[in-house]
Amino acid sequence: MEPGKLWRIILNSTIVIIVFAVGIIGFEILSAFQSTPNRQYTQARGRWEASTLAHYRMVANYFGNFAQCYYDIEVKDERIVHAFSLSCISSAESKTLTVSGIFKNFEPYVAHLICSVNGCYCEGTYVLKATYNQTLGYPESITTVFHRDWTSDLLHGKLGAQQCLRTDPLVEKFEVVKVTILP
Repeated sequence: MEPGKLWRIILNSTIVIIVFAVGIIGFEILSAFQSTPNRQYTQARGRWEASTLAHYRMVANYFGNFAQCYYDIEVKDERIVHAFSLSCISSAESKTLTVSGIFKNFEPYVAHLICSVNGCYCEGTYVLKATYNQTLGYPESITTVFHRDWTSDLLHGKLGAQQCLRTDPLVEKFEVVKVTILP
C-alpha cells in the first residue's frame, strides 16, 4: 500500500472518530440541559397551564416553617371553593395552595439564584427538586434543598476548608398526594 493512501485512510478514520465523539458529547450536553430542574419546572408548568383544568380536588402534604400540614381542597377557576380537611401538627400556619399557587411559590427558585442567609459560599444555593405528573404537569413532589459543590470552594480559594457557621435552612416541601378532575 502506498504511504500517501495509508495516511489518507488514517486521516479519514480520525476525522470520523472525532465527528462521532463530538456528536456524542453534544447529545449528552443537550440531554443534561433538558433534565435540569429549571427546564423540568418550565415544561411541567407549561403542561399544567395548557391543560385548562378548571375544576379539581387536590390532596396534599405541606412541610416548612416548622409546619407539617395536610389538606384536601376543591379548586374551581384557581380559587379554593371548599376545604374538606385542613390539619397541621404544629401551631404554624400552613400554606394551602392550588397547583398554580404551588408553581408560583417555587418560581423564585427557578428564576433567581437564591442563597442561604450566610451567603452562597457558606452553604450554597437553593435548588429545586421535583417530580411532575407526566400528563397534566402538576408537581407530585416539589422541594427546595441546598446544593454546594467544589466549584464554589475552588472559585473562593477555599477548596477543602469550610469556614462558615452552618444554619438549619428553611426548606419547603409539597407532596401532592392526589389530584382528581371534577366536572
